[in-house]
Amino acid sequence: MKARLIAPAAVTLALAACDGAIPPFCGGNMIDACYKARDIAAIMSTQLADEAVAEGNAIVAESGAMHNEGRVEMSFRASAMSRNSPTFANVAVRTDATRGASSFGVDAATVTSLAGEVALRVSPGTRVGDTRMLGLDLLGGLRMAPRMDGGSIHTSGGMLGYSYGARLGILQETDRLPAVSLTGMVRELPKFSLTSEPLPTDSGATVSLSLHSGSIETVGWRVAASKRLGRFGLSGGVGRESYYTTVDLDAGPAGSENTGFSANRNTAFIGGSLGIGATTVGVEVGSVFGGDVPAMTNSFGDESPTAARTFVSLGVRLPVGRTRAPK
Repeated sequence: MKARLIAPAAVTLALAACDGAIPPFCGGNMIDACYKARDIAAIMSTQLADEAVAEGNAIVAESGAMHNEGRVEMSFRASAMSRNSPTFANVAVRTDATRGASSFGVDAATVTSLAGEVALRVSPGTRVGDTRMLGLDLLGGLRMAPRMDGGSIHTSGGMLGYSYGARLGILQETDRLPAVSLTGMVRELPKFSLTSEPLPTDSGATVSLSLHSGSIETVGWRVAASKRLGRFGLSGGVGRESYYTTVDLDAGPAGSENTGFSANRNTAFIGGSLGIGATTVGVEVGSVFGGDVPAMTNSFGDESPTAARTFVSLGVRLPVGRTRAPK
């Protein structure tokens, strides 16, 4: 899934520096190809990054730091989100040294990723009355996103990305208080390469683009709260994510270029869980929405580049190695 989104993003990125100064390979009569490539990269890389952050709590159905819950917990989940990959039908590149605003079609599909996460308690925090504050957990995870080509985009590269971060327990859950935490995460998506179907020009020729050594990193924070009611639990949270993309673009005889860009998105989720012995099963539904992405000359389908994208995540949480509850 990442590969699919990233690839287009990479292509766009390669030609992305066109929003102002035109890279060397974007000069002359083919300036429109630069803007189209940039926009494809921008829309696809944003979608790819959206998919990487499409989850609620850092550990399934657990919003608070572990405090006195144990010393290690693991979770496994599957997350699904829709994706729109650009198609080149009825789009042509201008060759008159002018950029044109084209309306790309999209190939809609649902993509699913698999992830495993672990939390390691570093500090149980400090007792304040009948609760605890400032507990600290270290977080890490692996995420597998199968390569899924779509539209006029074809990608290759790795399938496994990783994440790391920390969770600060603002409050430990009590009979009256919910668990509240602040989580910071960095996610590194797998390196990718991209090729596209030839994009026709208005002169009857074609333009071929490829992307290499593409990388996407997301950096974000999330505030979450949860409350258990017997075996059942409720949780929810909001956050903000920043995306950073770099890529090497090869435009054949026109040359090559390294470029990059950034975007910002908001996140929100709600979830429910059920405890079955020591195991907890949880489901989370959320949205990645709003924010800002690079300005685009071209459009893709009927949605805005910052339109909300809904995700659903289903997973299980397991305790691994427990310790005596601190007083």
